[in-house]
Amino acid sequence: STLTIKYDLKPPATVNAGGLQATTTTAAEITADPKDQSQYYAELRRAVLQAKDTLGEELTQWRDAVGKAELNKETKKSLKEDDEDEDED
Repeated sequence: STLTIKYDLKPPATVNAGGLQATTTTAAEITADPKDQSQYYAELRRAVLQAKDTLGEELTQWRDAVGKAELNKETKKSLKEDDEDEDED
């Protein structure tokens, strides 16, 4: 058996991905015989926790990259509005 998780992110074009992959597949083999439920579910649990950790790390990097891009966009917008306010004075 294999636990497979795939995601396909669609980040804004302005995001500097810095080598991050927008489409990723993570797979973990579960080698225990399903007839041995105790061993099988122990391995399944291990695979799920491993996938959770991997996805958490990858998606945190994406969150940081998108957050930085959004912050830069907001900062530029704020600076533009400040310049317009000064022109009105």
